[in-house]
Formats: sequence, structure tokens, C-alpha cells
Amino acid sequence: MSENDGSPYNVTFANGHKEIIQAFSYVFVYSHRKYFGLYRHADLHALMDGHVQAFTCFEGCAATCIYDSQKNVVLRWEGQQPIYTPRFLAFTAYYEYRPRAVRGEPNAKPRVERSFWEAERSFLNGRTFLDFDDMRAQLAHWLDTIVDPRRRHGETSLDRFAREREHLVPLPRHPYDTARVVYRICTIDGFVAWEGNAYAVPYDHITDILPVRITQRELFVYAADLATPRSLDEYVAEQTVRRVADALGEARTTPRDLAEYDRLPGASQPSGAAHASDPKETPCPNDPAAETTRPTPATHPRPTPTTPRLPRIDPYSRPPR
Repeated sequence: MSENDGSPYNVTFANGHKEIIQAFSYVFVYSHRKYFGLYRHADLHALMDGHVQAFTCFEGCAATCIYDSQKNVVLRWEGQQPIYTPRFLAFTAYYEYRPRAVRGEPNAKPRVERSFWEAERSFLNGRTFLDFDDMRAQLAHWLDTIVDPRRRHGETSLDRFAREREHLVPLPRHPYDTARVVYRICTIDGFVAWEGNAYAVPYDHITDILPVRITQRELFVYAADLATPRSLDEYVAEQTVRRVADALGEARTTPRDLAEYDRLPGASQPSGAAHASDPKETPCPNDPAAETTRPTPATHPRPTPTTPRLPRIDPYSRPPR
């Protein structure tokens, strides 16, 4: 049997950034061996991913796990019967263990509640974290070097877990897919937005509605013409090169010898001698735009403006009758 719960913590990193981190805890009742995980969200996908990581660490799972009435596990209660979340119930059926939800019993899962007290006093107290990844790395080191070797009643949790291991439910061949799948519209700039970040996708999918698969560590974009899904990290590198090639031209993206730019096209002497006496502009070598001959504009003689002469009038002469 095992117990599970989560708890939020306000963490301030070394650069001054503050963030609410969700701690995941999974504790075996007999051996008291613990697993902790850190997440930025307290949703169902983070809960399932925490279970998958704990099962992988222990190479098995307990036949029964005790939960409280959190919304990720229990939708509602019908009298004394809990109505579990369908997605979470499918998760428990995949690993063939039984969830047991409790309510109104503060001491129903004391071991997992005590584990958070231990994490606050032994892990979070007096530590400095550079970022979220550094916090996860320090947590894994704390579990391996402090929590597991700690002796209680003359034995460590690893000694008791060696006797408990044979009673665990074996894991399936493949882990459960805990990813979130949503649809997003590719913007006119060729990006897909998710949680305030913009991820580049090929230009061919502009204004398309694309399915996006999000795990705790990766994000994948699917399309009908893609044979296999690819990570957006590969998209960013590929599309950056492609956009630079489109902007500068394919000929300018290939590496060239810099000595070519010191000579005129078809000339054997450096271009500096020709520039000293030739005031004309020299085209850039290998430039398609420079090879195009520009038509010479036609010249027309400009007419000379003439001022019309007015007749001279004598002020002393009589006007004609």
C-alpha cells in the first residue's frame, strides 16, 4: 500500500524570480521509502507524470494507493462512493492498481503528510536554487544521499524496501502516455503559441489548425503531411536557417572565400586599383541582382523657357478713337 499527495511552495530563486512550485510525494506504507517530484502545475497531467516517474524509480507500484478528495482524482461523491476522474481511472487501470479516496479522515495518510514536513525541514530549509532545473537536480541528490540512507529503528528505507519489492505490481512494457493534446492555430508569422511562448513551425502550415502534444519536458506539433512527429527544438533550428536563406538568397548562404571579394569579376588585379580611378560602382560578385543589366534612361533636350514681350505704350500719346 502507498500514499500520495501534493503541496505548493513559494520558491525564490537565486536571480530573484519567485514561483509557486508544486511538490509531488509518493510514499510506501511499509518501507517508508519516498519519491518526490517538482512541477509548475497542479493538474491531472502533472499528477500522472509524477506517478510514472515514481513507478519507474521503484520498478513497480503498490497494489493500492490512498488519495484525498482532490479534483484531479475525484470528481464528486455519491453518498459514500467516490466518482473518480475518467482519465485518472484509466491511468490506474493501465498500471493495475486500485485507488482509494478518503475524506474527513485527517490521519488516513499520515506518512505522506509527514514527508512534506521532512522536505520543508531538510530540503527547502537553507538551500539556494539557481533555477527550476537546478532545484530538481538538488532534490534527486537529496533523495539518494540523505533520505534513502537515513536509518529508522536500526534499518534504512532501502533495507525494508528490499522485502517489500516482491509484493509490488510489475510495470507494463511501455509507460502510460500522460501528455496533453490541444489544437492551436498557426499564426501568419509561422508560430504556434502555448503558455505565452511562440514556437516556430514550417511556413506550409500557416493558418492551419494543428494538434499539439505537450508533455512535462517536450512539445510536439503534428500535421497531416509529417510522417513522424518532431520536437519543436528541431523546428527552431531548421526554420531559422530556412528563413535566413529566404531573406538573403540561396547563393549568399553558401560559404565563400573572402579573397574573391578583393578582385573584380573577370579581373586579375585587386579591386582597389580599379576603384581608385573608376568612380563607377562595382557590383558585388555572385549577386544575381547585379548581373541584371539596367536599361539606360532616355535623355531629351530640355526646352529653354522664354518670356513673352509686351507692346510698349507711350503715356503721352492719345488713345485711338
